Amino acid sequence: MAPVIESLAGWRDPGIDILRLDQLHGAASGNKWYKLQRHLEAARQRGAATLVSFGGPWSNHLHALAALGHQVGLSTVGLVRGDGQDSTAMLEDAKRWGMTIQFVGYGAYRRRYDPQWQADCLTAFPNAYLIPEGGAGELGLRGCADIARWIPQGVYHRVMLACGSGTTLAGLASALPVTTEVVGISPLKQTAQVERDIATALAGRPAAPWRVDKRFHLGGFGRLSPELVEFVPGFEADQGIPLDPVYTAKLCYAAAAMHRTGELAGWGRVLLVHTGGLQGRRGFPTVFGD
Repeated sequence: MAPVIESLAGWRDPGIDILRLDQLHGAASGNKWYKLQRHLEAARQRGAATLVSFGGPWSNHLHALAALGHQVGLSTVGLVRGDGQDSTAMLEDAKRWGMTIQFVGYGAYRRRYDPQWQADCLTAFPNAYLIPEGGAGELGLRGCADIARWIPQGVYHRVMLACGSGTTLAGLASALPVTTEVVGISPLKQTAQVERDIATALAGRPAAPWRVDKRFHLGGFGRLSPELVEFVPGFEADQGIPLDPVYTAKLCYAAAAMHRTGELAGWGRVLLVHTGGLQGRRGFPTVFGD
């Protein structure tokens, strides 16, 4: 099944479309499925029996990993940031799919990129394969490059997507033509490290021009500003497209603001990429009634 590209009603000069990756692959929807595919292949090639990764208590990545592990018959382990005092709907889903949840204190969690700390974690799980937080790294990038197959060449002059770790942006930039600018809308206040990571990942590769825009973090990661709380219900009512609170809500808010001020004028048609993550809506019940 190919993902649907929909035109946003009422958005003209330029017209703006949205690639609905959220409609693919069930519980592992959006860019999460693409990030994980090459990692799953590598785990199978190594004969691994267990997949281990990191994330927060509302992690879209761990949610997708648990779902895919359950589907393909591999055990999964989530090393979850926090003290474990409060459960979440995401963690309950992951447990139902068989994921072992191990909480990691905030101090120790900062070492998640430390190879020695990673190796120490894996000693508790024989025959395990470690996946970086968020499905990042070279294999995640190569998986995200496959998203470009759904984007018709020569139609869009700008592709915009939410940008967390930068893996999806780097993957798209590596696969799209140089006539397309790739713009990442960051939910983070600070983007310098993300930009360095993207530049490093793309070093030596042909790539479309790209940049990260941090003007629309709206308070920072996981924060919903009053402007965003007001924007989301109106957008969803007008377009019939559900948004996730952390990423695509800020992407669409940014696109609306840029469209309103004329910043997108002269660019030709624009494509937004809906990267899924809708399970996270449950963490904001006062905003998302479902």
